[in-house]
Amino acid sequence: MTEIRSLMQEDIPAAKRALGENYANLQQVAEYVENNYAKSEDKTQALQEAKAFTAQSLASVAYQINNLAEKVLRLLDLQASEIPKIESSINCISQKVDMHKEKVARREIGSFTASKTLLRVHKIVPPAIPEQREKYSRKPIVYTILDDIGHGMKETNHQLSRSRTMSQRHGHPSVPTSPTVPAQGTLGRNFRTSGPVQPPVVPSGYSSPVTSAIDPPPLFRSNDTGGSNMFGSTPLPPPPPLPTHQPDGDGLPDPLPPAP
Repeated sequence: MTEIRSLMQEDIPAAKRALGENYANLQQVAEYVENNYAKSEDKTQALQEAKAFTAQSLASVAYQINNLAEKVLRLLDLQASEIPKIESSINCISQKVDMHKEKVARREIGSFTASKTLLRVHKIVPPAIPEQREKYSRKPIVYTILDDIGHGMKETNHQLSRSRTMSQRHGHPSVPTSPTVPAQGTLGRNFRTSGPVQPPVVPSGYSSPVTSAIDPPPLFRSNDTGGSNMFGSTPLPPPPPLPTHQPDGDGLPDPLPPAP
């Protein structure tokens, strides 16, 4: 604010006075140059002197105008910077007025309320003798400490050994199973297999109509030593495949009766 005051009261008026004095001086210089050029016998020298006075006058006027313009611009900048401060102070005053109005309104509302006495007591009172904390001691974890909590039935190991579990008591009737037979295959199921089945034998009195005309090959061949060996010239028929097992109602294979 002091700089603004000095510019407005001292610097700018002084620059304006200097510019006015220069204006009066230029009037006198113009009259002198005009009279000198009219009375001088050497017109060239009078013209050169007039040019020198003109250049000096223009430089002086330009300097004074520049100086005055700089001071005016400085004053405008300072005033522009002071405008936000003035605006904030005005806003602060308006806020103070609003706060005062709110206080007055609250006071008016409070006049309609009933007074209430409040007992000021300490809600939390520290003990006169502080409790001593126990020294920390490491204790093992007891996993059976909560076994007696609740309404469940507790069974000891002795009772469990003498009684069956709930699933055994109320379970489904068991299906009778057959004797254990070693497992076969890779499916992991125990299939019961029957005994070996003999291959079928053609009756001795039966002859086929196709092969009846052809003599059957001998089944026995005598050796040179007079003994007999069994060397069949033709291979025996292959044995039939094993009987398939049909699963019963329980999903187990039904054993077939053994061959007679």
